[in-house]
Amino acid sequence: MFCEAILPTPILSNPDFSRIFREFPLDSRGHLRELEMIALPKTIFHVKKRYPTGIYEIQTDIYPIDKKLFIDHRFVQEINKRSFANKMLLPSVVLQKRLLGLEGVPYLWGGNYSNGIPQMHSFYPPERELTPKEKITWSCKGVDCSGLLYQVTEGLLPRNASWIAKIGYPLVLKKESTMLSKVLPLDVIVYREEMGHHLIIILDEKHCIESREKNGVVITDLFSRLEEITQSKRYVYEGEGLMCNTFTIRRWYP
Repeated sequence: MFCEAILPTPILSNPDFSRIFREFPLDSRGHLRELEMIALPKTIFHVKKRYPTGIYEIQTDIYPIDKKLFIDHRFVQEINKRSFANKMLLPSVVLQKRLLGLEGVPYLWGGNYSNGIPQMHSFYPPERELTPKEKITWSCKGVDCSGLLYQVTEGLLPRNASWIAKIGYPLVLKKESTMLSKVLPLDVIVYREEMGHHLIIILDEKHCIESREKNGVVITDLFSRLEEITQSKRYVYEGEGLMCNTFTIRRWYP
């Protein structure tokens, strides 16, 4: 059986949606780690199992990860056959404008739909007064570092930063001091940190944009950001197997 998202659809790594959105089991950094991503409308799912609670165990090509994934049936509709819509790569100026429009959006682990999902209020009404952080998580409002790029490209690129670190090709830099003269808008800087890979998007020759845990989506000076990164990391050409003391720059936009 296949189904199609008719709403932005939270994908969780745990089938107990009712408990999760009632208790909000946030980790020590304030993240709901069960939230994997938000599937955009028209996403196709293969339903592997249906639970009496209305939760589906699913598989989807947009998130080929080796763990069980779950969605709520109220976000989708069953379809008779599997079909795919062609995704278009938007002009770079459109993507840059969209990125600029997301400045100030809060950080959300697993988030890639900055407006949030209004239906969460009726599907999972809170049983108590929520904290500001819980309200963001409960409504799925916000983006993480790779979710920022996923949203503006309408799901054209891979969802996780570790996957983006393998697309396109790395910039070949003989000297790190030549970085600013080599990068182009929409190139991405990728490195590893404590919780996984982090992604920074270059806006123009002077600015970059990223979603950071404490600040949300921020625009910063590109030179200063690169200087900060190179103080503790060295540049490598390939994105595969990035270590904590290395980083790379990938060009994915043709």
